[in-house]
Amino acid sequence: SVVAPIVPTPSLPAENPAGSRPAGRLFAAVLVLYTLTAYGGIRSPDGEAVYRVAESLALHGSFAVEEELDWRGFGLARGRDGRLYSVFGPLQSLAEAPFVAGANAILGERSDAGGRVPFGPSFHVGDGLPAAVGGERPAAPRPHALRFAASWATVLAAAAGVLVFFRLARRCGGSERSALVAALLYGPAPPCIAPYVS
Repeated sequence: SVVAPIVPTPSLPAENPAGSRPAGRLFAAVLVLYTLTAYGGIRSPDGEAVYRVAESLALHGSFAVEEELDWRGFGLARGRDGRLYSVFGPLQSLAEAPFVAGANAILGERSDAGGRVPFGPSFHVGDGLPAAVGGERPAAPRPHALRFAASWATVLAAAAGVLVFFRLARRCGGSERSALVAALLYGPAPPCIAPYVS
């Protein structure tokens, strides 16, 4: 008779008896860091294209975008129905849409006149780029406020990404301490995640 060799089963790292306190603390610390360093607006044309889909989803329930970017032909293309659609995948727009809808509900029918933008202006709407370059605030705050709200999807997703990295490091056999150090090096360190938040 043939006897099969006994292969030892690899053991997973022991679970922390205190529960998920280190993971929760890591998430909170990175979330605070990203909140304090986030720009609070949209600076890139691809981010603007993604935002416009989120706005259309939140306000009109459609993936079609109403108007082109200032950079004609970038990020948006005409569909078979003749309407504009983003060339980027829909996931980020879907994540931003609830933030846009919430900000729109809070702002209601407020006029743009006389308001100030208390955060970084978005570059690709109205006078956003000239205002940012000149160190001024744009005249019409509402479009910038909606983009500020949408930018929170990135902050939360980036903090969640650091938490997932920590948990993966633990599952791969790392100690709690080494997984925490690896996650802290991964999250705030360029070029990993931090540039996408700030």
